[in-house]
Amino acid sequence: MSYDPLMLNAADWTAIGTSALAVGTFVLAWVTVRTSTTTRRHDDEKRAEDRAADASKRAEDRARDDRLREEAREQAEQHERAERVAREDFEARQVLVTVEVKEHLAEAYWERYLGWPDLVSWRETPEGSQAVQFIEVKSSSDRLSDDQRMWIQGNHDHLQLDFRMVKVHRTQRLELPMH
Repeated sequence: MSYDPLMLNAADWTAIGTSALAVGTFVLAWVTVRTSTTTRRHDDEKRAEDRAADASKRAEDRARDDRLREEAREQAEQHERAERVAREDFEARQVLVTVEVKEHLAEAYWERYLGWPDLVSWRETPEGSQAVQFIEVKSSSDRLSDDQRMWIQGNHDHLQLDFRMVKVHRTQRLELPMH
């Protein structure tokens, strides 16, 4: 009887199958470990990149927020300075106008004390200053006197105060009951 190497008994085939299965399991485990290690390394690198990008973004956001806060603070300071200057300027103008009116009257008091407008109107502005206006009121049949014309011309030439003339017209006569 000759020995045929391909003729193996069941125990030999079982041993070969078990060995092949063990080798296959080992190779599969090795590939799985290598793949998971590579994947984990890739995931770790990706997480590190994401953390660095997040930190960079947060730093940029903080720098932008700091810059915007600084700009807002500077704008508020500029606004406060402008308001202070406007108030001081208005107060100085009020003093100057008062001085100019007094000087104008003092130069020729007897010629200039008459003819002043009937009303002085003023209103507060949002900036805290006052808008002042001189108003002469005339009815439809009333005329300016020579003194009023002189005041208007003197104001135009020297004082340059805000001046308006208001004409009042009666559209109908009111009948009031007598008691």
